[in-house]
Amino acid sequence: MLKVSDIKPNIDQPRSHFDDKSIKELANSIKEQGLLMPILVKLEKNDNNKKEYKIIAGERRWRACKSLKMNNIKAIVVKNTTDKSDALAAIIENVQREDLAIMEEAMAYDKLIKNYGMKHDEIAKSTGKSRSYITNLIRILNLEEEIKILLNEKKISFGHARALLSATNQSNLANKVIKENMSVRELELYLKNGGKNNIELSKVFK
Repeated sequence: MLKVSDIKPNIDQPRSHFDDKSIKELANSIKEQGLLMPILVKLEKNDNNKKEYKIIAGERRWRACKSLKMNNIKAIVVKNTTDKSDALAAIIENVQREDLAIMEEAMAYDKLIKNYGMKHDEIAKSTGKSRSYITNLIRILNLEEEIKILLNEKKISFGHARALLSATNQSNLANKVIKENMSVRELELYLKNGGKNNIELSKVFK
């Protein structure tokens, strides 16, 4: 059991957005059932040489407990870990348990590659994902910023975003997808035909 006040968030946490409604629902569950899964932390010292703990995995649970004004929280203190293993643990925790946004997941994998020299195969093996999934996910970081925002807001899907990678007018096409409620297959066919509306796509897929 550790004091909630002695624990701090991880600045390298892959999740950049915490949904208030989701945190509240989790807090209600913890209030009724207790915290069933301890958080994962690492002992550090702050600028005043005082002991404190950095969250490796479980920030949503910590936030929920904090919102309930709990004084203590169940935690597992890990030792002798590296920054690389800490980063990987945080990503795996989020991917397996907490539904990371697509862009958050892509940026987390990209950070593993840039900061720790991990290969796509290594990331795939560590996370339980396929190599092609990792590769395609990282590729979407090359999209225009507007498309990344639409993807984060779930106005277009990962499939749409992947198809738009080969397009030169990504923003216009993304808006067309949203306006016409195009499926991924319809978008792919539209691109294959050079962006021409000479085919009634709705009939093709009936």
